[in-house]
Amino acid sequence: MIVTSGYYTEDVFVSLFVILLIFVSVMFYRKSQSKVTLQVAPESLNVAKMSGAGGMGGLVAALAGVGGGIVLVPMMNLLYRLPIVKTVSISSLAIVLISFSGWIQYALFVDSPAGLTDYTLGFVDFGTGFPLIVGAFAGGLLGVKLNKKVSARHVQLGFSILVIVIAITMIWSLL
Repeated sequence: MIVTSGYYTEDVFVSLFVILLIFVSVMFYRKSQSKVTLQVAPESLNVAKMSGAGGMGGLVAALAGVGGGIVLVPMMNLLYRLPIVKTVSISSLAIVLISFSGWIQYALFVDSPAGLTDYTLGFVDFGTGFPLIVGAFAGGLLGVKLNKKVSARHVQLGFSILVIVIAITMIWSLL
């Protein structure tokens, strides 16, 4: 409803989102340079807080046209002080479940034209999607192995750089 309203302009929202990304990047950079590691007490996390974070993250991600992980990982790490490894794993689990829900909806509940390959069900083209799944699975395995060998400081620094690259890409798309 927001994206299709007359009040929403992509240029303004992307600009505001880029400012948010730069802020997050600076926070991650500063955290990567700090020797202090604070963690939230498990009892302070509850279903309402996590549902609120997921809802807000999903809303911002949908408005900006980005994946939810780019919003949820910083939120869980910076606000809830969860370790970066835990935030990435939670985000990955959420991606699987959310993607499955989307897959069901796009595959079974819509009428669609023919796909790019013969292996299409609804709007889901398995011939195109399967190689992406294989690559994502292999990349995920490699990422987990690398994450065991790299310090949390370096992971946070890398995430900070990734966020800056995404911000630059979004600015570039406006030009």
